Amino acid sequence: MIGGDVVNWAQHALFEGAVIWDVCTLAAQHPRWGVPRLHWRLQRDGWLVNYKRVERLYRLEGLAVPRVPRPIAVGPNETWSLDFVSDQLASGRRFRISSKRRYTARADGGTQRSQYCRGTPR
Repeated sequence: MIGGDVVNWAQHALFEGAVIWDVCTLAAQHPRWGVPRLHWRLQRDGWLVNYKRVERLYRLEGLAVPRVPRPIAVGPNETWSLDFVSDQLASGRRFRISSKRRYTARADGGTQRSQYCRGTPR
């Protein structure tokens, strides 16, 4: 005779496998979705699953939201900054510009020069 613990464990393993399958398929369909949105979607689809379980299965499968690549520094002591500037024209129309700025330290004592990649140089 099979004990109740064995039956419960087998049902748990089947449930876990089905949740893993759904998490992987949803992550493949929507690669920019993270754990919170996947958990929301699983609940909407009828799964009664804990957020921490979804997070654990997400990490166990090696899934991750792709990161946006950062600019690579070309030389030593080089940094980048990104800024959003907004203003309003005389006609009342608003506009917004994103500017990327590169700072490089010179070898003559750390004087910094800056170069705008967009907009007017200062």
